[in-house]
Amino acid sequence: MLSLSMLRNYIPILFAVIICFFLYSLYNTNQQLRLVNEGLVKEDKAKADRIENLRSKNDDFANTFANFTKALERTNQIAEDERLRRNLAEQKNQRLQDEIKQALKNNQCSIIPVPDSVVDGLRQQADRVRNGEVSTGSNTDKPAK
Repeated sequence: MLSLSMLRNYIPILFAVIICFFLYSLYNTNQQLRLVNEGLVKEDKAKADRIENLRSKNDDFANTFANFTKALERTNQIAEDERLRRNLAEQKNQRLQDEIKQALKNNQCSIIPVPDSVVDGLRQQADRVRNGEVSTGSNTDKPAK
């Protein structure tokens, strides 16, 4: 059997082997963790790049939407201005019609009906002028033919 003195000589060697085994085990674990960490760092960088890309696209979309909103507001303002302009023109037109009616209310020429033959003749003459068949001279000394 092993003697006690011999066992005392092998104990430091046994501890050295055990310590070396633990160190080697720690080294392997460290290498594995380093590889996992590198993979995670790459994934993190890829995700950060993707997030930055999405933020850039989001900023572009926000700018486009803001420009669209401004254009829509300008269009709405133009439409509102046009509506107000037409309302004012309609009010002015109505006032003018009322003034004309008031001015012609007691005028003899506005009361007498115009014969249909005269109305037809005026329409035909207006059509000839529009079509360029007759000149639109303004000589009032001679009656129309």
